[in-house]
Amino acid sequence: MLGAWVNDAMKKLTVDSICAAYADKGVKVVVKPLPNAPKVILFEGDELAFEFLGKLFLAHAKAINGCGFQIGPKHAGNKSFSTKAALGIYLHRLPCDNDAPRGYQPSYKKKKSGTQN
Repeated sequence: MLGAWVNDAMKKLTVDSICAAYADKGVKVVVKPLPNAPKVILFEGDELAFEFLGKLFLAHAKAINGCGFQIGPKHAGNKSFSTKAALGIYLHRLPCDNDAPRGYQPSYKKKKSGTQN
C-alpha cells in the first residue's frame, strides 16, 4: 500500500518543482571526483542533500517531458550546489527520446529481441 502512495505523490512532483523546493530550503550538494580515485564521483552533502538527490532521481524517472535533465554549479539549478562542487549532474532515462545533449550516445544498444546490454 505504501508503494501506491509513493507513486501517487511522485506523479505530482517534477524535477523543476523538486529543484525549486530544495533551493528554498538551502540544500547544497557537492559533486566532484574523489580526490584519491579521480575516476570515482563523490556525491557529498547532509541529510537534506541526499533527500533532494533521491527525490530528483525519482521525479526524473516519472518525467513526461524528456529523457534528459541537467543541473550543476555552472548550469540551471546552481543554487543547489556548494561552491566546492566541481561537476554537475546529467540524468538520462532510457529509452532515449532524442532529448539527449548533442554528441551523447546512450551507453547501451538494443538487441533485436528487445533486451538491453
